This record gives sequence, structure tokens and C-alpha cells, in this order.
Amino acid sequence: MESTEIAEQRTLLEAQVEAFGTGVIVRTPDAPNARELFDELLLAWRDSTVLRAGGPIKDDRERPAVTVPALDRQGFESQAYRLTVQVTTAALEFHRGRHLMLHAGGIARDDGAVAAIVGPSGRGKTTTIRNLARDYGYLSDETIAITAQNLVLPYRKPLSVIVDGRRDKLQIAPSELGLRPLPDAELHIAGLVLLERHGEEESTVQSVPLAAAMLDLVQQTSYLVELPHPLRRIAEIAEATGGVRSLRAGVPERIADVAEHLFAPGECEPWAQIIPTDRPRIPYRAVDVVDAIECADGTVVLTGDRQLRLLTGVAPVVWRGLCEGDSWAELEERVRRTVGAPPEGSVREALEAVCGEMADVGVLDRR
Repeated sequence: MESTEIAEQRTLLEAQVEAFGTGVIVRTPDAPNARELFDELLLAWRDSTVLRAGGPIKDDRERPAVTVPALDRQGFESQAYRLTVQVTTAALEFHRGRHLMLHAGGIARDDGAVAAIVGPSGRGKTTTIRNLARDYGYLSDETIAITAQNLVLPYRKPLSVIVDGRRDKLQIAPSELGLRPLPDAELHIAGLVLLERHGEEESTVQSVPLAAAMLDLVQQTSYLVELPHPLRRIAEIAEATGGVRSLRAGVPERIADVAEHLFAPGECEPWAQIIPTDRPRIPYRAVDVVDAIECADGTVVLTGDRQLRLLTGVAPVVWRGLCEGDSWAELEERVRRTVGAPPEGSVREALEAVCGEMADVGVLDRR
């Protein structure tokens, strides 16, 4: 049995690439021409830390692993693309519940300040990062991990580049594209930036109200609900970085014109975590939630069934009142004090209507 296991181990080619500070083991079956193709596969990862194994790499909990099917020249580009997806997925799974992980590209100044440029696939993150990382350190074009101490863990993966006539995106090392290495400084988050596209030539950077920004940011995370108080974590980072900004990207050649504005210090609006703590005293109760954050432009609620809701108008006042255990009389007084009496009808009638609407969208339960 032991000799069989050794023989099986020798049939594998193995290496290790780094993602978010963790080594990910890459394995593929040995076969004719496999070593040459394996070396070529890893070439795109040369700006990550790549370790070639002199012997079988021992599995342990500190290193996730992925297996690439037998390599062949005809399907090589597709296999290279799948490897990037596999490494990313394995690294995200390994770090779930540890860090805030954003679907974002990242650039770093020489002092270690990092701007995370957040957006969905197809929004232009790779193009934006390619244009910015010629002057700033390249962290990733896909995923950024932020620790509880607001440090940033780089993922210097190959860039996935669309080439006309190719079915799969090509995997190209950052240095091959002329992108800069990381600075010799501790990396820390300094800017949360939502990437937008617009038809103008020049790029612009502007502030985004916190509640609206959180709706976009939550959609661009991995394993968010695995974190304790995930919305509060996003709000804390926004506060530490001077609020969330948006980058309206113009033509690629002009994006670098506004690069320093991505790091510019600003002021985040006040916010508060408002989650249910007391027994309800009216026929409605706040549903179980993962987290809820009150901002100037509304209250963002992430429900226990992972639905994201933005409460506006009177609804944030009602939400806070129910979370704090108000009676009808106390809730009426809270509304009068905060937003005033309705133009028609009584405060009680308006409250009952709002509570009914909040129940319909799933943030309140009728008792």
C-alpha cells in the first residue's frame, strides 16, 4: 500500500502560488509534455510567489489545493483561465469569515495606501487597473481582502485579458504588461471606490452617500454574511477611509488623471448600527437580521434570509423605534419629533400604513 501511495504521488506535478498571503497548491497529472506545459501555466503567475515542489507537497489546513486536469496544448488557454478561477475560488473559500472580500481591483501608493476599485464582472476593472497600475503598485484586478485591522492582502494574479478571436481570456503576468510591483510598505485600505462607466472622455471622482454605496458594495462581496456584523464592518472601513467614492471612468488613457483623488481624505457621514434588542410592544416586530446600519440617506437592512433592503422616508424612524421597543405612543412621539406630523390623517394611521408596507417587503413581522 505504501509503495502504491508513493507511486501515485510521483504522478503529480505540484507547485504553490500565493493568494491573500496564503499558498494555494496547484497539482496536475504528470504525462508527456506536461512539465513544459506546467511551467508555461505557472509563468503567468510569476509575479505572485510561486514555489516549485521538489517532492510531493503535504496537505494541511493552511494551504488550499486545486487540481488541473491533464494538460494539453490544444486546450491550454482554457485550462489557464480555469486555473485562475479555481485558485480564486479556493482562496476565497479558505478565507471565508476571516476578512472582508470585495470583487475589486487594487492599486497601492508607495506609502502602502490602497485604493480598492469595486465593480461587477464586465464593468471594466481590469482595463482600469491596467491603466492605473503603470504608476501604482498592482494588487489585483479581481479580488481584494481587507483584514479586521484594515490591512490589505494582495492577490497578484495574472490579469485576465480579452483578445479578439480568443474564446477564453488570456492570463498575462502583471510585469509582462508593464505594471508596477508592490511597494515595500504595509498595505492598508485608504479608498473604497465604486467603478462606473460613462460616455465622457474625462474621468471624474465624487462622493457617494453611504447607504447607497453600501447597497452596491454588499452586492460585490464574497461570503459577507460569514463575518460578524458585516454591514458595520463596511461602514467602519468607509469611515476610516473618508467615505465611499465613485470613479466614473472615461477613456482608458485619461483614467490616470484622477488617480490621486481615489486616495484623497474625506469625511464619512455619521452612521449607527440599529438591530433588534428588545421585545416588541406593538403588533409588529423587526425580523431577524444579520445586520442593519442607519445612515443619513436611509437604513440598510440585511435580513436573516440574506435579503438586502433600503429603508427611506419614515421607515428608518419606525425601524429604530421598534428595535428599541417603543410602544405606539412612544413611536408616535418619535415620528413627530423626527419628521413631524403627516399632512393628512393622524400619526397613528400613517404609522400603521408604514408598518404594513415594511411587513410586505419583509423587514417587519406581523404578530
